[in-house]
Amino acid sequence: MENRVKVFLRIVKKRFWWLAGITSATTLGAIVASFLTPKVYQGVARFRVDLTGANPLARAAYGVPIFISDPLLTQMSILKSRVLAEGVVRETGINVRVKRPKGAKVLFKKAVYSDDFKFGKYLLTLKGDSVFLLDTSGNLLASEVLGQRLWVGNSSFELEVSGLSEGDTALVSIVPVYDAALNLLGSMKVQLEHGTEVMKLIVYHRDPALAARLANAYVREYA
Repeated sequence: MENRVKVFLRIVKKRFWWLAGITSATTLGAIVASFLTPKVYQGVARFRVDLTGANPLARAAYGVPIFISDPLLTQMSILKSRVLAEGVVRETGINVRVKRPKGAKVLFKKAVYSDDFKFGKYLLTLKGDSVFLLDTSGNLLASEVLGQRLWVGNSSFELEVSGLSEGDTALVSIVPVYDAALNLLGSMKVQLEHGTEVMKLIVYHRDPALAARLANAYVREYA
């Protein structure tokens, strides 16, 4: 036994720098990764589910009970539904992605999209107190004073713009509401706090303010 220990210590001594190098490289890699990985923030909302008048429903076939539907689980399913997520997307305008310039933010809030609206890339220019929406060829589609509702044909929305100065032009991509809703569902979760009728809704986003706004928008849309 003593000989085995001596052999082991001899091997460790010979390969000390090799082992130290691997350990240092692994540690350094973890530190670099932590700096390069974008931070993700949580928007959290807690609310009590109103179950007044709601009773568990027994499903049956030929008079034989099969299962009992839980009203709380039903409400959780509603919160996780695509329809509700689409409402949140239209309310907050998170289906708009800014391609350039870096650091600019554009939201098309309280959006109403007509069936003939063309999702895709657009140019957004600020001049004075007005905003101009153009197609990628530079053709003017709509203009309005900032703070007013912008109409593009039968579609309309309220613009929220930050990170752009007078004369700046942003290239934005408007994603279909359906696709944005699916992405949103992938970044949120709903939990039932044990022994209560309180739901905890969590939305994850790289923008802490937007994470909180999305969580609150979910509650409003649900109510």
